[in-house]
Amino acid sequence: RLAFWGHASEVAVRLNTELEQPGADPVALERELLGFTFTDLSLQLAREWRLGTLVENALEGRGEADPRVSNVELARELALTAEQGWDTPEMKQLLGRLAENLYLPVSDVEQLVVRNAGEAQKTAACFGAGDASELIPLPQRPRARVRREAEDEPGQINRFPEPDPMLQLKILREVTSLVEDRFDFNLMLEMVLEGIYRGVGMDRTLFALLSRDRSQLKARYVLGWDQQALRQHFAFEVSPVKANIFLHVLDSREPCWISRESDSRLLGLVTDEVRYVTGEAPFMAMPILIQSRAIGLFYADRLPSRRPLREDDYSSFRHFGQQANMALSLLYQGR
Repeated sequence: RLAFWGHASEVAVRLNTELEQPGADPVALERELLGFTFTDLSLQLAREWRLGTLVENALEGRGEADPRVSNVELARELALTAEQGWDTPEMKQLLGRLAENLYLPVSDVEQLVVRNAGEAQKTAACFGAGDASELIPLPQRPRARVRREAEDEPGQINRFPEPDPMLQLKILREVTSLVEDRFDFNLMLEMVLEGIYRGVGMDRTLFALLSRDRSQLKARYVLGWDQQALRQHFAFEVSPVKANIFLHVLDSREPCWISRESDSRLLGLVTDEVRYVTGEAPFMAMPILIQSRAIGLFYADRLPSRRPLREDDYSSFRHFGQQANMALSLLYQGR
């Protein structure tokens, strides 16, 4: 939509005039004047720009192909409902549905939504859309206060995820359903990563992939705190003269849980380069295999919160990694 309206063509002016008429049917008018709908345009751009299967499935309304589509639909409904006010019964009901979907208390979800609205307004203003930013609906409180809340550290509103066995089970079932239906490698990895982050209750989680020539191991998907820094710094050269714990995990095809109590041989592989990423906090890593050959690994830690890792956490972490490996095995058996 922004791509279309940003060009202010003659047909755009005509469409805008028609849309302002009482009882106008937006979809019908789009097809009549443009030959396509805005949803068609968004879908084609998503494919051309390779925005990912989640965006495509959401635009096509394919909730059965990706359970996360329901969250996208709820977010859109939230934006529309907010235009009618933040204190309406409809908004309270919608926040309840969001809380149920996210497995969070309603109070936490409300704070999260308010913070995101403030962040959206601040971002729009930073990109020169000051007038448009004022149209983003915010709660009835001073806008400056909401903007300050948007600038606060996320941890002041968003608590670190706590281990949630029920959420773990839910995501594991969704991964199984995905494998049985229409397998999508990238979607499967994202879902497993979400299970580790939100279900196991980690601070930082990533999936790192080996390059085609197996000379580099680099972060591909990241969830949690310090995403930008973690994605940038989790990059290691694969070389016999640069052995480290992550390359050991790939070579041994075995998971590891590194802490001060770990075997001295493993601790010796926690090089300065690795420590630059992990700090002094314990961490876990698990290889992802295709036909018994490592292609990458999952990594997780609780460095920002300094919370300890326990045996149950490691067991759950391994379970998600095993689910990913099983899915990949089934994929290649079906080829």
